[in-house]
Amino acid sequence: MPLFRDDGAVAVVLAEEHRFRVCTIRTVSDWGHPVSGYRQWGVDEGPQGMTMYTRGTDRATGFVAGAVGAAAETTFKSAEKLWRSWQTGLVAKIKEHGGDAVVGEEVSKRYRWGSPAGVRALYFKPSGTWQR
Repeated sequence: MPLFRDDGAVAVVLAEEHRFRVCTIRTVSDWGHPVSGYRQWGVDEGPQGMTMYTRGTDRATGFVAGAVGAAAETTFKSAEKLWRSWQTGLVAKIKEHGGDAVVGEEVSKRYRWGSPAGVRALYFKPSGTWQR
């Protein structure tokens, strides 16, 4: 049995010609995903050409959620490094085949979940008898 079984199971929740979206899931065989949320990949065509993008919203869960400070941030920094290396490789492949491409500016924001001014306090407002 592997030491860590948070291996990133997802379900495709949207599949269209120019974009697709996945949602993290928990399965019987893998215990879940190190983050919970949604991620979308797509291609937009504009006046400057085509733009491939990813966007998402997620937060640490499971083993990662138990980490604090720099340890928790390492998870997201590692994911950003992986995505950036994929983009760099894609640009190289496009140029190798005579095209032109650049890696665009990264936009990434982190919001603390549990702080008084964090995401939970600002946006998570459940109501009803189920919360008792």
